[in-house]
Amino acid sequence: MIHFPSKTMILFVLIITLALTGTALAATFATRVSGPEWLNPGYRFYADSNTAWGESTCVELHPKNPEQGYHRYQCSYYSDQGGGTYRWQCNTDTNYPNNTIEYQFFVCDSGTNCQTNCEAWSGFNWQFNTGPTAITLRALAAAPALPAALPVAGVIVALGGLGGLVAWRRRRG
Repeated sequence: MIHFPSKTMILFVLIITLALTGTALAATFATRVSGPEWLNPGYRFYADSNTAWGESTCVELHPKNPEQGYHRYQCSYYSDQGGGTYRWQCNTDTNYPNNTIEYQFFVCDSGTNCQTNCEAWSGFNWQFNTGPTAITLRALAAAPALPAALPVAGVIVALGGLGGLVAWRRRRG
């Protein structure tokens, strides 16, 4: 005799499947993120996302120290990455000195400055710091201030001078 799962079990499996599918889509909206680059004023980010026709990617910044609210910026189409994924360039126009800024990406209707029909929030998964200690060192090179032979020559001159002083004192004394 074959036993079929109960209606409750089937409903439970369907709900779990739908919940996991929604979570996966929201989590993979911004598939590749880079930045920020400091523009002075503002910052630049790049995000790859699976937007549909009529949608734009947006970035939302949240300066935390001190708390300065939430600031949304609509990104500009940058390039097609293939497979339904598009790269977006997001430029902001404000510096937030001496702060920790968390940020997230999401999708809204194009041309609404990220205010209408927003969805697919990535969550505040990224952050960066600004201020005097938030320096990215790209290259460091040091050059000797003096030629390498100069200290050796200095020691020789010093020893020679000391020897000359000893000889001069012997003659006098």
